[in-house]
Amino acid sequence: MKLLACIAAAVLIGILAAADPVGAYVAGVSVLAILFRTCLYIRDLHNELVPKRRRETDKVQAAYDRYLQEREQGDQEA
Repeated sequence: MKLLACIAAAVLIGILAAADPVGAYVAGVSVLAILFRTCLYIRDLHNELVPKRRRETDKVQAAYDRYLQEREQGDQEA
């Protein structure tokens, strides 16, 4: 049923596009909408398939955290 509706819509847009400028406008908007939705679907698919890199703690942050822990231990011992 969806296929029949798509075929009917394509025929209607084709007739309108050949008949007057409004039809060409509708056809252009339809093509742009299809391209936009395709880009959104590709982005969603990319987000599902490609894992996000886990942000590892950089060396500077790790060294700073170690320094704070050692400092706290030194304060407790003194």
